[in-house]
Amino acid sequence: MVIYLYGPDSYRRREKIKSITAEYQKKHSDLTIQSFFIVDEAKAENEIGRLKDFVTAQSLFSIGGKKFGICVIEEAPETAAFPKLLKEFIDSETTTLLVSAQKKLPAAYKFLLDKPVLSQAFDELSAVELTAFIKKEAEKRGAALWPAAVSTLINRYGGDTWGIITELEVLSLGGKLEDAAASPEFFGLLMRVQRGDLAALTWLLEREEPAMIFNILASRLSGALKIKAADYDVAVKSGKLDYPEALFDLVLST
Repeated sequence: MVIYLYGPDSYRRREKIKSITAEYQKKHSDLTIQSFFIVDEAKAENEIGRLKDFVTAQSLFSIGGKKFGICVIEEAPETAAFPKLLKEFIDSETTTLLVSAQKKLPAAYKFLLDKPVLSQAFDELSAVELTAFIKKEAEKRGAALWPAAVSTLINRYGGDTWGIITELEVLSLGGKLEDAAASPEFFGLLMRVQRGDLAALTWLLEREEPAMIFNILASRLSGALKIKAADYDVAVKSGKLDYPEALFDLVLST
């Protein structure tokens, strides 16, 4: 089976991936899961090679077990090998490949929009949809929202669901909307940090908790940088690094 999720709303796309993965794990006790990140053409060949090894390898411990591959694509590779490989598993009953892309993939992947492939678009939400989204997510977190607060969040973040979710997390912990650390200024600086701006990182570290900066930054990364952030998180929690040092190393890697 092949599942195709695409669109700029990376938060809702990520939540869908988590939901599908959890469902498969619950259904199949012998499930083997592996992730693959195609961030640019230069690294595509290596990741496609890893994917081929994954789908063809025979497990010593679970012969005939189910496989679940998550393919995160930031830039669609020009090679014909990848769409060809995906086509081979459309009707597979033992291997599921989930393709997640920031935008609809080019013509070579048009077959992903046809049945039996399961596809779903994650476009930016309309104002009405965004209102419903905010209310639902606030309720899940037990965050009390007055009517004007919904409009404030929409005006402040627009379709940036990551920003909205971060603000709701602050509110659920007892913070106030006007005092939340995840303000437009905060996210503006965070975007500069993502581009490798050490001055912006220094400014943030002087005013905000390093752990909060790291966690929010890590949630917005993708591909190889997201993997590296996860490694740094393990290093911090094991006492090998502190958050400021991990942040500087991560920014220098961008």
